[in-house]
Amino acid sequence: MSKANVAIYQFATSSIHFAASLEILYKENLSGNNTSFCLWGQKTFFPTRMSVSGESIFGIPPRRFKKLIRKASPNVNFEFNFTFDYDWVEYMLGIFKNQLKTIEKISDLGSLKYDNISPGAALANEITSISKSSELNLHTHRKLVIIILRSYLEIFSAASKHIESKNIKRVHVYNGRFLHERAIWDAAKILKCEVIIFETTRNRYQQRIEGFHDRENNQNVMKKIWEESHFTESEKVNIASKWFDEMRSDINPFKIKNAKYYQNPNKFFVYYSNSDDEIVGFWEKWSEPLGGQYDCVLRLIEFFAKQEKYELVVRLHPNLLNKPTSLITKWQSIPTKKNSHIILPSEKISSYDLLEKSVGTITFGSTIGIESAYYTKPVLVLADTKFDELGIADKPKTWGEVEDWLSRAENFSPTTLHDRKIKSCIFGFYLDQCGNIFPNTHLEETDVPGAWNAVSFLNLSINENKIKFNYRKIVSKYKFWKFRNELSFK
Repeated sequence: MSKANVAIYQFATSSIHFAASLEILYKENLSGNNTSFCLWGQKTFFPTRMSVSGESIFGIPPRRFKKLIRKASPNVNFEFNFTFDYDWVEYMLGIFKNQLKTIEKISDLGSLKYDNISPGAALANEITSISKSSELNLHTHRKLVIIILRSYLEIFSAASKHIESKNIKRVHVYNGRFLHERAIWDAAKILKCEVIIFETTRNRYQQRIEGFHDRENNQNVMKKIWEESHFTESEKVNIASKWFDEMRSDINPFKIKNAKYYQNPNKFFVYYSNSDDEIVGFWEKWSEPLGGQYDCVLRLIEFFAKQEKYELVVRLHPNLLNKPTSLITKWQSIPTKKNSHIILPSEKISSYDLLEKSVGTITFGSTIGIESAYYTKPVLVLADTKFDELGIADKPKTWGEVEDWLSRAENFSPTTLHDRKIKSCIFGFYLDQCGNIFPNTHLEETDVPGAWNAVSFLNLSINENKIKFNYRKIVSKYKFWKFRNELSFK
């Protein structure tokens, strides 16, 4: 078998993500392939949020990283500088600037296209991630959009040049969602280069051609792992139950301490709000056939006001308080009517108490929908979700179907609800069993639920001392500080 030219483009330098790239590099080297490792995160025009551990004033990564990379592949072509076509970047910027004049909403960035290049998805996800809002007015923040667009185009150009000049046949890149990683993925696909996306889940890493934001493929992977496992069903349920127990425990950062019980003598459904910023920019795989989340809640309020049998409780997620003030105000001021109630994100009401006392759960995609099925409650989802193909929830296509479901949810049979409970375990089982172990990396669990730290690779330490790490944090903050005016969101 002939050798292949393989490249890893790495921007994230947190220990476990960096360790995953080292494991992949090590494996490619063992296969006899010619390897390139491009550590570009510290050189991007717009700062890379996950490259803190590799930052320096002059953009030179830690010497330790170079040693680790050469440990994984002694003859690797290691690069931390990149070159791009400046004239091409300026030309494309001019074209996209003209297109942006008519684009005001993040959801409309999908129309940003020219000559097979579509940066809109990458821009949408980055803007949503840093602003914590998918409702930002792009005209108001035009300068930020241009800055992010320039950074995307520079990496797109650099990756294209590198792939062509090195005759790269296979590319590895982390996650595929973030700004610069998405630029790599987009450039490689246009050049018809094989792209494999990798991701970490707890103390394992996974690799997929489809990436990790294709909800249908994700759920197919979950079901396959469940079906092909050698464990019995009861053993799988026991393994999965660990995740459900964790979600109700104190290690869940969103668990409300000293929560109060909800007092309501009437029968009610509970709507759990959510904001899944990760799906922004993957419009082809995630749709909202009944409208946006806010409009859906207004429609539900209207419906419950017209009947007398049930009430609607809208539980606003505690994480809403971390969003821009305008978004907090919008949701906290949502107009209620007869038979509807809002529980503010700051209220100390237990979401699990609501779950247990309710007739059923309604959600736009919150993970508590999976938990509700586990606790044998009927679940209705109003949009595409990360669990809508697991057989644990109903997903209506029309508002007539919504009203029909609300009228019969209370009469779901125990057999149906038990079956959905078992199927909900597919999700928890997947989190415990998915992916590959780190064969050459020593890992340690952190205090953050589900998060692990990579300590060493092939017995070579990954992390630096606190003084150096704090220095890199300061450099990273300075890089973002330079864009402080553009990063001010109200």
